[in-house]
Amino acid sequence: MVMIVRHQGWLQRDELKAFDLLMYLKRSLIYLTDKDEPPDSRILIVTIDDKDSDYLKKRFKLKDLNSSLPDEAFPELLTKLDRLNRNKNQKLIIGSDIYHQKSFQDELAERLKNNYRFFVVCQVPSSEKVKNITPPSNIPSESWGFSNVLLDKDGVVRRHFLARRPHPTADCSTAFSLNYLLAYHYLDDLGIKITRTKEGDLQFNGVVFRKLTSHSSGYQGLDARGDQILLNYRYNCYQGNCSLKNVAEVVPLQNVLKYGIRDDEAKKLDDSPIILLGVTKSKKFAPDFFNTPNGEEIPGVFLHAQMLSQILSAVLNDRPLIGWWSIHCETLWVFGWAFLGTILGFLIDNRNRKRLYLILAVSLAIGAQFTFSLFIFMEAFKWIPLVPAVLVFLFTVLPVAYFGDNISQILIKIVIACLQKIIPGLNIIVEAIDTSSKKND
Repeated sequence: MVMIVRHQGWLQRDELKAFDLLMYLKRSLIYLTDKDEPPDSRILIVTIDDKDSDYLKKRFKLKDLNSSLPDEAFPELLTKLDRLNRNKNQKLIIGSDIYHQKSFQDELAERLKNNYRFFVVCQVPSSEKVKNITPPSNIPSESWGFSNVLLDKDGVVRRHFLARRPHPTADCSTAFSLNYLLAYHYLDDLGIKITRTKEGDLQFNGVVFRKLTSHSSGYQGLDARGDQILLNYRYNCYQGNCSLKNVAEVVPLQNVLKYGIRDDEAKKLDDSPIILLGVTKSKKFAPDFFNTPNGEEIPGVFLHAQMLSQILSAVLNDRPLIGWWSIHCETLWVFGWAFLGTILGFLIDNRNRKRLYLILAVSLAIGAQFTFSLFIFMEAFKWIPLVPAVLVFLFTVLPVAYFGDNISQILIKIVIACLQKIIPGLNIIVEAIDTSSKKND
């Protein structure tokens, strides 16, 4: 019954909250055991805020900004970033998480196309809140990446959107997300190609990105179109600052334009890192902020960096992706707790201090369920059904403990009634047993 209710999606909200709790505890244990992950040295984030905007207006003598990163600032920025390209046989990969609906200046557009692998974002309309945002027309369509993010009903980002079917009428007609495109080209430079498994999952170098289906673990009745996976956030504490923003090295735009990339900053990065440009705080060009499972709110550029790092780390560092059990294993797990709850209920029913034993049994069982779920989540990176297991245990142990004899008689009658329909002649045997027992009485 619990699994049927779950299949209808009625437990999804509670299961997602349980997922958030597991993520939070995982983060806390990483911090306590000093096993946090260092910033991803393959990524550099160049951020733009109000101070940077004021500097741009003053530096380039602009009355107003028509973009958070105007064309006038691009040539100098590119020149400063060129020192990071230590492999001159390959072009530097740059991803701009900044909407730029107008065309770039012709000379700048040519430089971006000829000297760099430059990718821009656009947005595919999906609702009244998510509107159509066009890419710059003089950037090739193969360099467009969508910025759409999958939000659950509570507004939290737990899923990583890799690819989708191109929207037939939208101006943003790309099939791939910005972070996927950046990762794809970076891995392609290393000779790592993408394939599809028989199940249709994306695969890099033998690492399978198992996509969510309409019924995957706590997600039930999910709109699973496209390639969606669970997002395993990279978390670390840098100089006492514990944040998801520490996913990669961060440099303000103003610093890059003034001083370039300093030696101490360059040493922290790999050869030819991926450059991400994005707005973090601005009164005029307000960035999108996204809620995460641990309660922290981060700007979109950091979310893209998290997703980009997830792909690169999974393929190049064997960093685990979050998965889930098959429906058969989940059903067996839940059924096992139903069976255990029934057995414990009958044992407790025959004891004098019933309430004390019941409280003890329930506490130990739920504690064991939670501990095992956290262990599997941290060690095997599997999200298993915690909420259904707790519910089915309570729904069996409590009624059986208080109404054990009556329940057993009802269950016996139900079993016999079912068997009578299946086995011919069973009615005669049952009647004979009833007659014999009445005579003995």
